Amino acid sequence: MEIDPTIAGMKNVHRDSLYNTMKSLRALLLTILIIICTLHAFAGELAAFPADLTRGDIRCVLMSVSQTTIFPNKEERDLKQKAWSGMTNGVPCFTVTYLVEQLGDAPSAPFFGGGIELMCHGRPLRLGSDGYQKCFDYGVFQSFLDFGKPKVANPNRAVIIQSVSFGAVPNLPPLDLTITAGFGKDLQQFRFESIRLQ
Repeated sequence: MEIDPTIAGMKNVHRDSLYNTMKSLRALLLTILIIICTLHAFAGELAAFPADLTRGDIRCVLMSVSQTTIFPNKEERDLKQKAWSGMTNGVPCFTVTYLVEQLGDAPSAPFFGGGIELMCHGRPLRLGSDGYQKCFDYGVFQSFLDFGKPKVANPNRAVIIQSVSFGAVPNLPPLDLTITAGFGKDLQQFRFESIRLQ
């Protein structure tokens, strides 16, 4: 039986057309995948925020922000019975660790921390009144986890603060954190934006 050359040619054209369509579709999918990966990487870079800010002669470096749970012993629980009532499975803690350095050549002055304010969509988040703050000389504070302390020009003109609030921060969109701190009468505000609690 003879095959009509016109029909055979049409089959070849159809097969070539299908092959080219599949090839183009594969290239399009690869391009879309590359674009998605690029946008994802770019979005990751945009989500980053500067953790080292300087205002005038005061530098503030945000070292860590965390939401953790502690499990106090019986004596600690008895001391805070009213504040921790109902928290039988542990006490939530919001902890901020940051460095403050006095730059320039002005005489050294005592450190003053005016506090921490946490915001979400421009509205303040209240953590509760209980908590504490510890101030460490730069040389005394030990590196934590696998991270070193930020480098400073003069260790005698820098302190590291650890601020702990007893309370849970809701799992909300990125938070804004404002730290008020300085030396002597030179108090500055440092605003760290788009912080995510992982």
